[in-house]
Amino acid sequence: MRTTKTSWWEIPYCSSCLKHKASFESAGSWLVAGFLFGIVTWYFAASASNSGLIGFIAGMILLLLSFWPYRQAVKVAKLKMKPECCSPGSAVRYIEWHGTMHTFVFESKSYLDSFLSSNSGKKRSDIKEI
Repeated sequence: MRTTKTSWWEIPYCSSCLKHKASFESAGSWLVAGFLFGIVTWYFAASASNSGLIGFIAGMILLLLSFWPYRQAVKVAKLKMKPECCSPGSAVRYIEWHGTMHTFVFESKSYLDSFLSSNSGKKRSDIKEI
């Protein structure tokens, strides 16, 4: 019988960071929407005109137009940041685990320090700067 152990880490985000992180992450939905609507537009424009090229051009125009609201959403996310914020998105990323070793990447040294103090009871290996 195998036994498992559940572990977690405290991620120290303030309410301001949670807001700009959510804004930044939702900005990508504009690109996804542009891609999906571009494909649909390509199909219908190609069918209506009997030309795959016209459909392709129409779909690409729609995809390219989705970059403007994406960039605006990223700007809004960055405006929500305070000077002490280290990244508009995630300040820490969980990369992998192997056995009991877990790998994280941090956007800044100050955020790493905050993470370590929030998780002071955890065992950890050496910290490497890359």
